[in-house]
Amino acid sequence: MILIAKDSQIVLSHCLKKLSSFQTKKLDQNKVKVLEEKNKDFIGDVCDYAESNLATEKLSVETLSQEIGLSRPQLYRRIKSITGRSPKKFIQHLKLRTALTLIKNNKLNVSQVAYEVGYGDPSYFSKCFTQKFGISPSKVV
Repeated sequence: MILIAKDSQIVLSHCLKKLSSFQTKKLDQNKVKVLEEKNKDFIGDVCDYAESNLATEKLSVETLSQEIGLSRPQLYRRIKSITGRSPKKFIQHLKLRTALTLIKNNKLNVSQVAYEVGYGDPSYFSKCFTQKFGISPSKVV
């Protein structure tokens, strides 16, 4: 769910929303996001495909749209409405989150991590990582 929620935002399933005693009309929509079951399944399929193809160069918006069975514009609209990110930014976010986990586990060096998550250029990976997290990948402890 971290890929769906914005900073300091809570994601509720549609079922939990129905069962909860919260008055969702009173809740700040910037703090709570309700995820419909169909969107949960959809984003789960997208994540499963992306995670299984992170290191391959075939992971692109085009191949993702073909695999999911939606046109590029439909894929863009669905992912953007659920995550608030474009499919390209969503894939990049997923890659960088995975990279952060790999770096924290201290099993691979920065170049190895870059290749593991599908970046062909370790310096470009470092630039993207630093922009995303505000710290160089070599400085992560």
